[in-house]
Amino acid sequence: MKGKLLLVLALLVTFLVSAVVHLPIQAVLAYAPLPKQLRIAGASGSLWQGQVQQLQWQRYNFGQVSWQLQPSQLLTGKVQASVRLGTGNPWQLRARGVVGYGLNGAYAQDVIASLPATEVMKFAPPLPVPLGISGQLELSIQSLEYSAPYCSSGKGKLVWNTDSIGTPLADLQVGPVVADLTCQDNAITVAGNQQSKQVNSEFSLELNANRQYSAQAWFSPQADMPTALSQQLQWLPKPDSQGRYQFTYRGRI
Repeated sequence: MKGKLLLVLALLVTFLVSAVVHLPIQAVLAYAPLPKQLRIAGASGSLWQGQVQQLQWQRYNFGQVSWQLQPSQLLTGKVQASVRLGTGNPWQLRARGVVGYGLNGAYAQDVIASLPATEVMKFAPPLPVPLGISGQLELSIQSLEYSAPYCSSGKGKLVWNTDSIGTPLADLQVGPVVADLTCQDNAITVAGNQQSKQVNSEFSLELNANRQYSAQAWFSPQADMPTALSQQLQWLPKPDSQGRYQFTYRGRI
């Protein structure tokens, strides 16, 4: 008798899970308690596997998004899916990874994203001198727990694949720029560096929940720095004992 009861319960659970994951996505969205920052249009498919033509988070449009649900996570109280996006967004953003929503809110893990550096610069504060920015930014997020407005915790890495930065006097060869990203209680920290035969540098940036930021950076000229640029160093404050020119910025985005 006990064996039959367990079999019935197992079949019932299997039926319920199957029914949930195969529901049309339109029906799910009609009743799901979605965050008010999230807007969705053009949904098709099912909760198990589908896509939306446009997904907007706050004021950011991510374009077309497709997903495949991981039903085993439903048993742990989470809705988790493998997600991919890459068309219809204005930033030429390409991304894939795992996102989910559980008892502690939204989260992401194993995310890989890329977009042109020129698109990122549209969100950056004004630069003191005009610079020619090119190349591709590649972001990898190992883990991220969302908490308004940014995140409660998270870590990842950012790589700027570029050869040079254009300046009004000459191009400066920099090579790849690599930075580590961390988030704790809505305080985002970025720390990175680069090295080339023309210049070495390090930088760090902190952004808090009030959208205030502070940034520190230094660079040291190397033997192959273009003469047109090295001659201009005389107009900067004197370097420290290690030959590093240091800068500090504070502001609000």
